[in-house]
Amino acid sequence: MHDYPKALENYAKAIDLSAQSNNLDKLINMPAYANRAEIYTELGQLDRAFDDYDNAIAIAKKNEFNFFVTLFKELKQQAVEKQVDSLCEVGDYNGAVEIYTKAINSDPNYQGAYFYRGKIYIDNLANYEAAVSDYNKLLELDPNYGSSAYNNRGVAYENLGELDKALADYDKAIELDPNNELVLEVATCHD
Repeated sequence: MHDYPKALENYAKAIDLSAQSNNLDKLINMPAYANRAEIYTELGQLDRAFDDYDNAIAIAKKNEFNFFVTLFKELKQQAVEKQVDSLCEVGDYNGAVEIYTKAINSDPNYQGAYFYRGKIYIDNLANYEAAVSDYNKLLELDPNYGSSAYNNRGVAYENLGELDKALADYDKAIELDPNNELVLEVATCHD
């Protein structure tokens, strides 16, 4: 059994003691922030988890610990995915979109959030304009993100009646991955 309240109290004390010694970026805080973020994630307090992951990332960046920067970003993204999965399991797609929006606000370069939020907009909320916007941003960040991004944006364009744009995206998806069965299936339906 986990004693989360006690653990949170201990991590807060460790961070406070370091703050009192005027060493806010002290290395000891890095794991304290990261561990506390994991507890907040378990408790469903994603805003607090984001804050703590961001603090751990800032300390790692300041000390040029690139491995830890990458690790904490991945843990933060896993926290997002865990929360989103829980919401989608119960059909709370608007809540899942809200979590992805918070994640994007916290890290505007978080490509997976744009991809999966766009997918939710298409598959569950029929908000095709928002899906196009997400895939546009994703492809702006990485034009070679993958054929699925172009395929999904094509589906959104098709649902908006913008068939020329949809076909151009389907063609790009096939160009990027000529063996992607999902893309080929969609493209075949439109020949």
